[in-house]
Amino acid sequence: MRYPTTMGLPQFTMDLQSPEAAWDYLVGQLFHQRSQAFEEVRAAVMAASVPMPAEIVERIAHLNAVDAREILRAHPGYDLWERHKSYQVSYQVFERATLDLLKAIQHFNDLARDGTLFGHTRRNEIDEMEQLIQKELFAAANAAHSLVDHSTRRVQKIANVPDYAQHLQRIFGSDGLHEFVIALRTMLHHIHALQPGYLWQSQLGKGTHVTTAFVFEKQDVVRAAVANQGGFSTAQFKKVTTYITAAPDNIDVALVFEDYRRRAAAFHSWFGEALRAHAFGNVRDYDRCLLENRRFAAQTWWNCLLGNWLRWPTPPNPYNHLATYLTPTQIDEVLRLPKRSAEQVDKVIAFIDVDGACTDHIRQQAYELFRRAAT
Repeated sequence: MRYPTTMGLPQFTMDLQSPEAAWDYLVGQLFHQRSQAFEEVRAAVMAASVPMPAEIVERIAHLNAVDAREILRAHPGYDLWERHKSYQVSYQVFERATLDLLKAIQHFNDLARDGTLFGHTRRNEIDEMEQLIQKELFAAANAAHSLVDHSTRRVQKIANVPDYAQHLQRIFGSDGLHEFVIALRTMLHHIHALQPGYLWQSQLGKGTHVTTAFVFEKQDVVRAAVANQGGFSTAQFKKVTTYITAAPDNIDVALVFEDYRRRAAAFHSWFGEALRAHAFGNVRDYDRCLLENRRFAAQTWWNCLLGNWLRWPTPPNPYNHLATYLTPTQIDEVLRLPKRSAEQVDKVIAFIDVDGACTDHIRQQAYELFRRAAT
């Protein structure tokens, strides 16, 4: 956000006794001061090196949250911080999408176990479950592709973590599974016939027992890969065909994604640790600046509320409002402590104050508020 440096402020020759003119002049002055402070702090951030000097961090802390975030775009840690946040979301989406796919397949398997699912009257139910699994497959394949984009093409491009390629090769291997899963996104987008179907096998004995699996037919996958060859690099297409060649005639979707999910979890666990060890100095300093801004805002808010409440003849009873700030489990833990005790108040603060903003002054005001609470 940028603020104009010229505000067209009312001239002193104006009749400032007019309420409207006086108000316009005051607003203009405040806006001008805010703009000036914004530009000064931004220039200081751009000129400073990491770690940011304490005086600059203090000035950032006193800004409103919108201005602070805008100014901190000039911080050396911003680009990696922003990309890392997107990468974390991408991994969470991948995990959710993969789990949803596996759960949908397992749910189908569970319903099919006694054999009644395949009766004529449940045909619509089977169709709906097949469509659900196809949707989840589409989401999981896209999430896997997005995760590669965020980790390799965005975060690693800036972080340059050592031995990235070697760990990628070591964990994902050379069997082509990684390339096959990533290629599925393209094949599913462009070849609508590439849809998993279910296979089932009935075992007779004391009772019917049916086992099912959702599979790609190998011949369909080969046709899809060849039809989309132009969308892959030569090396990727070679790995994809290596995987398909070694695969059985029916490629089990659940087994593919269970294996891929395990490998992805191992790789991204390593990558997260490597990022924190090798590339997070600037990011930690960026987080420090944001944290101080949040702390100052919280301190201002709680000093205002507590100071105001303690001037009332009868302050609000904090016990009546615990559910606004605490979970039921946390409330139970708080209420097991002696009522109005410093220990109890400290526990409430520990639960609420996730940013460590509480000062001694705020804590003493909280003790007083709880002490004056009506029985």
